[in-house]
Amino acid sequence: MKMNLQEAKTKKRRLFGGDKDHEGKRSKQEEDWKHAQKMYGDGVSWFRGVMIGKGSFGCVFITNFKNDKSRYSLYPPVMAVKSAEVSASGSIQKEKGVMDNISGCPYVIKCFGEEITNGESGRMVYNMLLEYASGGTLADVIKSSNGKGLPELEVRRHARTILRGLSHIHKRGYVHCDLKPQILKCD
Repeated sequence: MKMNLQEAKTKKRRLFGGDKDHEGKRSKQEEDWKHAQKMYGDGVSWFRGVMIGKGSFGCVFITNFKNDKSRYSLYPPVMAVKSAEVSASGSIQKEKGVMDNISGCPYVIKCFGEEITNGESGRMVYNMLLEYASGGTLADVIKSSNGKGLPELEVRRHARTILRGLSHIHKRGYVHCDLKPQILKCD
């Protein structure tokens, strides 16, 4: 079946995001981000970027610094921030305490601190500043293998990293009760 030139251009546009469905999805994401921006606000030294996760206890965003040469330059240039309204942030605040107790291991995400921000409506928001793992999750890595599975050496490397992180956590008196590929971050 042959396509005429117009049909080919339309198909190409759809493949590369030029159709209305994709534009609607993108505008919904932009709308959600703008809503979150208003609701949660920015930090003293950082701008809130795109939302990269949402759970029952809060939302996670990428952050960028307002001024790279500020006194906050001890932080990495990109971080993740987990946020929730102060009135609903008890779980995140407990998590911050745990993160402080298990710090010091290269196989566990680092916590850089906490900050309260104010949204446009005056809502107070609790923010936990975290290391950003740019490699996504282990689930993303597995999915990218297109059903072929990961090579044995890569499986060994991931297993070794997970076990080292768990060993560190256990030595500090904690047990991880929700270990799954969707929450294991990769670099």
